Amino acid sequence: MFVTEIIPREEVEAKALPIISRYKSYISSEDIIKSRQVWTIDRGKDVYLIFVKKGREEFNGQSTFVLYKSGDLIEFILETDPNQPDFVDRMVIRWKLLSSKKIESDKKVEVNEVGLLKDALKARGFHGRHSMTTVSGQKISVQVEFLF
Repeated sequence: MFVTEIIPREEVEAKALPIISRYKSYISSEDIIKSRQVWTIDRGKDVYLIFVKKGREEFNGQSTFVLYKSGDLIEFILETDPNQPDFVDRMVIRWKLLSSKKIESDKKVEVNEVGLLKDALKARGFHGRHSMTTVSGQKISVQVEFLF
């Protein structure tokens, strides 16, 4: 079962080294350590979902996540659907999968690994939150949906 929690620094350093070396132009080891509260993990399966970067300019809606699965790294590039429904009582995040690949392997990403991504994103919610308070003080829930 996935949860979003603060990860001990030693665990971050052990799991994040390959990610830092791959994405060093986007993220530093200090960035990863600072962002450890938004790691979504399933300790029983040794699976971690780590947010790496958000797109800029024309790629603004794109986000890159790395799924650490028992030593394997899988990169997922996702995009939020710009046609989000406008609800008063909840925020809906709809993800589209743009690409996926195993970082250090030629093997294809398996269906169950995409399933792990979906489970982790549901548990993650919106940056680790499942409810928010609007500027007007109204509490709204966060709902995650998939277009893949």
